[in-house]
Amino acid sequence: MVGLFRMALAVLAIVALGLQASVAYAHSSEVFDPAGDLATAAPAYSDIVHAKVTEQVGRDRLYFMIEVAERIPDTPTKADGTPQFLAWNWAVDAPVGGAFDYTVIVRYCSHTIQGPCIGDAWHWESELIGPTGRQVNAFPFAVDGATVKASVGLAQLGAANLAQLDWFTVSRIAPGVSGAPPVDFAPNSGVVSLLR
Repeated sequence: MVGLFRMALAVLAIVALGLQASVAYAHSSEVFDPAGDLATAAPAYSDIVHAKVTEQVGRDRLYFMIEVAERIPDTPTKADGTPQFLAWNWAVDAPVGGAFDYTVIVRYCSHTIQGPCIGDAWHWESELIGPTGRQVNAFPFAVDGATVKASVGLAQLGAANLAQLDWFTVSRIAPGVSGAPPVDFAPNSGVVSLLR
């Protein structure tokens, strides 16, 4: 009987260790933003209501997420039926120095309205802007219902050894180079910190 008990205990310990080794954990930070707080008249699908940045430890990636007030159309259009430029940006920085170092962007665009956008046909793409320049389609992303998601390597953000990253999000209905301001911010002021 004692031998059976010891065997059961050993099996239980092995199973527990196996489960513990397979469970990943994450660091994350998030912000909730009130619906309807757009800075200018814009579609509800540009209204940020929730944003989150998560580092899944051991994967060397940051997962970015924005949830908006309304489902995002597959092909956004203005009231007159012409294509609608859209962009969601995460500004990411190590809390050293003055400027934000990186911008993670998911956008619906055409080269005819924004130079860095690849191709004249309207389409979804990603872009990473950093100290060394711009990289279009540098990371995977998804626009799914009312959610925008992106996955960026820590090395792409120069963040592999940093203890903290600060970030905020904006949404746009016109390219930043146009001079038009963002239509929403989350948080509305300040930054959110991701402690690693």
